[in-house]
Amino acid sequence: MIAEALEWLVTPASSLARQSGLLAGQIAIRHRASRCRRLWQTHLQATRDFINAQVAAMTARPQQVIVLGSGHLNDIDMTFLLDHADHVVLVDIVHPLEVRWRAFQSGGRIELIEADISGTLENALAGGKSVSSVETSLQNRILSADCVISVNILSQLPIGAHDLWSHSGCSEDEIGQLSLAVIKAHLDLLHQSRHGLLISDQSARLQGPDASGTVITGAWQDLLFGFTLAKGDEEWTWHIASGDERGDGYEEERKVVAMRLATRS
Repeated sequence: MIAEALEWLVTPASSLARQSGLLAGQIAIRHRASRCRRLWQTHLQATRDFINAQVAAMTARPQQVIVLGSGHLNDIDMTFLLDHADHVVLVDIVHPLEVRWRAFQSGGRIELIEADISGTLENALAGGKSVSSVETSLQNRILSADCVISVNILSQLPIGAHDLWSHSGCSEDEIGQLSLAVIKAHLDLLHQSRHGLLISDQSARLQGPDASGTVITGAWQDLLFGFTLAKGDEEWTWHIASGDERGDGYEEERKVVAMRLATRS
């Protein structure tokens, strides 16, 4: 906890990232990824392999690749992307120190954009109860890029605003509709790009012993607020947390889908 608190203090971040809790969330992911390294290995490698195969299959070398939700780059093979693209743009609301250092060392080939990918946080912090578009400058970059990759963030996009909407008096039904609108807006933007790739978890379930010791497997629970993704080019199960990690004895796994989206010609 002390290490996380110090990291929160020294990591460059906007007031929006700090107030929304997304800075704290990203720092927590770093430490969780370290604890769950072996458990996450298959999922992270499957994500990297899918992205690499799709980029390698492009008919022309991309001049610019945009990664939405770059985080700590756990699921991105940056060496591969830099070998196969001229310029890589990493977009997230916070860029960790190690990612900033890597960009500094890249000779300008890695660009960092700090932005709210959901487009909703500033409005939600002000008490708004609507979904806003992403910044125009970011939208223009996405539309002009040769390849845009949304990496394991789709189900997470509404989370930063969820509690803010609740504090503004929204009902759970209203929050669900707002969250669904965030997800749809993100997918619509990807569909407008030249070459869109999506990797996302879409449902989760728990497995563990009941009071008698019998192992119970729960039903799959939707993570996309009622939105149904098309069948993916690839699908796999992400074992995201052990019983010890969750603290309740239940293991958690998620269904992940990876797909190339129909985009503009």
